[in-house]
Amino acid sequence: DGRFLTSTGGKGSGPGEFRSMMPWGRASDGTLWINDPGNSRVTVMGADGSYLRTMPIMNADRLHVPVQLDRSGHLLMQVIRNPQSPNFDIAIQRRTLDGTIRDTLTVPSCPLLGPQPTRMLRVANRPMVYPLLPAAISEITADGAVWCSPGTAYIVYKLGLGQGDTLRTIAGRAAPVRYPAAMRDSAIAEFRRAVVKAGGKEGDVDASAIPTQRPAIISVVEDDERRLWVMVPTADASGQRYDVYSQAGALMARVSIPVLLYPRFTPVVLGSHLYAVVRDEDDVPTVVRFRIVNGR
Repeated sequence: DGRFLTSTGGKGSGPGEFRSMMPWGRASDGTLWINDPGNSRVTVMGADGSYLRTMPIMNADRLHVPVQLDRSGHLLMQVIRNPQSPNFDIAIQRRTLDGTIRDTLTVPSCPLLGPQPTRMLRVANRPMVYPLLPAAISEITADGAVWCSPGTAYIVYKLGLGQGDTLRTIAGRAAPVRYPAAMRDSAIAEFRRAVVKAGGKEGDVDASAIPTQRPAIISVVEDDERRLWVMVPTADASGQRYDVYSQAGALMARVSIPVLLYPRFTPVVLGSHLYAVVRDEDDVPTVVRFRIVNGR
């Protein structure tokens, strides 16, 4: 009902404190496993927020993004191997709940679809990425796979971690959605200013390299029943839409959300509710629970 219950933690390196926090995983017993890369550890907390223990992460790999629990009760930790090398790769470590590494699985690269748009401009040997380009999408699942998409077309692949076997392919159709002219013009002007500030010239920017259409897919997320939610762009700038696919890859529903979601936080779908973060007119992030209604 939205009543405040409790808060826990704080800034620091003591028990139950954090120097940095990534999204966390929740085990079947209700415990929270919180990635704290600033302290090189994972902190385990009870469902009531009480501090239980810490698990040091000390290895040659650099702990990178969220820790989560798979359906077998193992910790999944995404790491970058050889982060200082141009040949670095992304992998998933699976650990037992006492922190022992069980195995490390490479995250396969998503198949590309034809020529990719020009992404970078070099200014004084500094790479600068063009704005508004579609971003590659990658979402690790709790059953040892990854959903991915190049973002340039409405197609999503489910690939097995390790060998990269294709487990499922979902291809949909959506009408192209153009960027508002004012948004694109503003992005071009801002990029030109950034290039000049870096030592280049406004004429170095190829405005035709900045797309006129939004990406075909914005993000994906798998819910608690392993259905895939694919966020697609809409012409309505005040709302968003998901296409929902069954485990077999069939389109089940289209879900419209009346407000814009905060893209930094991945929504969570549990049963008939969707939990997401939105920002109000003062840019304050707020957790909102939506009820999913059929037939509307």
